[in-house]
Amino acid sequence: MASISTYVAGLDKALDGGIPEGNTVLIVGGPGTMKSTFAYSVLHRNAMNGTPGLFVSLEQPASDVVQKMAALGMPPLPEDKLYVMDMSQLRLALRDKEKEKDWIKILSKLFEEAVNAGGYRLFVLDSLEVLYAIVEFKEVRRELFHFVGMLKELGFTPLLVAEVPLGAPAREGRPEDFLADGIILLEQFPVGAMGVQLRMRCVKMRGSHHDRGYFLIDWEGGKFLATKAIQQ
Repeated sequence: MASISTYVAGLDKALDGGIPEGNTVLIVGGPGTMKSTFAYSVLHRNAMNGTPGLFVSLEQPASDVVQKMAALGMPPLPEDKLYVMDMSQLRLALRDKEKEKDWIKILSKLFEEAVNAGGYRLFVLDSLEVLYAIVEFKEVRRELFHFVGMLKELGFTPLLVAEVPLGAPAREGRPEDFLADGIILLEQFPVGAMGVQLRMRCVKMRGSHHDRGYFLIDWEGGKFLATKAIQQ
């Protein structure tokens, strides 16, 4: 199976080469775990290497996302390589939701136009919590199933950013978990009396013989570095 590189050397090795193409992957973490930065970096590095991506930000204006990521060492790219779509564009698409009563159809049209214009293959939604706030789900599991199916039909490999409450060690009973092909979890771990480490692990990844252990994560020179965590 073809795979999408995360361009995080230790993580790609743990994933047996990368994220299997077409997998729906949840990027999960609490506040401050760099989950949005990680998702953006996957798109940015792939875009620089010929695979264009669409980043949909429901939390920040597109210009803010681009500027903040540039400050972290990921300079802006042409829109045909990496296109950042924000809440204002999504609200325009959803303004007729009550009339049409089919928000999946509305979003499908919006994303299809983006695919036709730029040929995007990777997709990030940041975040699911905001999507739940702006869309009135009636049957969450069924509607999410159709939403993810729509993304796959458009040819995307979707990465969906999801939040866990601060201090919560695990996710239980979340509606999106049942349809995810993969879950990558980022967590902050206390070290000693004052220190904190950022760690990442792959909870599951269909189509990949992956390592389930923790990796220490660092951000340096505009990219993530992952090293195997040593059990103490």
